[in-house]
Amino acid sequence: MPGGTVWVTAGSDDGRACLTVANTGAEIPPEAVSRLLLPFQRGAEAGDAFRSRPRSGPDDGLGLGLSIVAAIATAHGADLTVTPRLTGGGLTVRLVFPEPPAELSSAVEKLPAADVAPALT
Repeated sequence: MPGGTVWVTAGSDDGRACLTVANTGAEIPPEAVSRLLLPFQRGAEAGDAFRSRPRSGPDDGLGLGLSIVAAIATAHGADLTVTPRLTGGGLTVRLVFPEPPAELSSAVEKLPAADVAPALT
């Protein structure tokens, strides 16, 4: 969304690498989130939670971003959580990857703990 804000945090959670991305934008009802993980689905306009909105310009996107994130999560055995933000609209997307092999676990343990800023909830 033009003029919006994006927050990105990375770190570890119980030895598992995690990545959280949150943004401001249109309010997304919780029941619409699973639809947004499908290809070619885009955020709903107010009052139109279950249909994808028409593209209004070349910068609107194709509705592939979250479906690609879901495919990456599946391919890597990661836990994916997508939730609407409580204030300011938009979504919070969190990926938590499986524990790494033993030879890499010490490197992951050196990452700072994931810290989700209050603005992300």
